Amino acid sequence: LYDPDLMPDNLRQAHREVDEYVDSLYSKRTYETDEDRLSDLFARYEEMIAAEEAAKPKKKTRKRKK
Repeated sequence: LYDPDLMPDNLRQAHREVDEYVDSLYSKRTYETDEDRLSDLFARYEEMIAAEEAAKPKKKTRKRKK
């Protein structure tokens, strides 16, 4: 079903609509390729994960007696 040459027209249209919706949420421009879209989404995901990690309380470590 995901071969663009064999994909049914209604599925291809559904993908196009989802892509346009995602584009409108994350960018003021339309992505030229799926790779551009994925690259942007993964970069945003990495930023989100980094922000969550930075917001976690730091673990306190105990000093060991010698």
